[in-house]
Amino acid sequence: MHRTVFLLAVLVGLANLCRSQDSEVIQESAKVLPASVDAKLNSPQPDLKPDEFLHRGKQYFIHCLDNERVEFFAAWQFCNSIGQELGAVVSEHDDELLAKKAVDVYNKELWLSGTNLGRHDSWVWLVNGREVGWGNNFLKWARGQPHGSDKCMLVTVDKNGGEWRSASCHEKRCFVCQKYLT
Repeated sequence: MHRTVFLLAVLVGLANLCRSQDSEVIQESAKVLPASVDAKLNSPQPDLKPDEFLHRGKQYFIHCLDNERVEFFAAWQFCNSIGQELGAVVSEHDDELLAKKAVDVYNKELWLSGTNLGRHDSWVWLVNGREVGWGNNFLKWARGQPHGSDKCMLVTVDKNGGEWRSASCHEKRCFVCQKYLT
């Protein structure tokens, strides 16, 4: 019994000693921290438009060999399996970037991550859950699109950028993966 009480007293003493030392370390850190935080907070910030921030370091990868034509969800799964995402074109900047990257597949239809599955009246980007056009109202639907019964989004690209259209998710198409380089 005495050993147990003694052991318990030693453990409590060690715990208090550790707490005391942790408190001193925290207090010492607090003396240094505000100056460094203050310097970061008061340094000039770059003047960025909201959509410029979203697209820094974004890179597209086109998959369009004969054996790479797949259904929408297979494209999504493939992009994820290689550490990327099924593409999203959320600004004019993205549209220009994709047009430059897709020179070899002009006028071919490529899966993007837009879908209205589960949301009949609105389209969302599967990669981020945001509504298509969110934040900057960027929309590139072709005339007469989206079509009522189709649930997944394709883009047809030429030198001027892309146009979106809706399609059945079960069609086999080429696709666009994206990766952020940050």
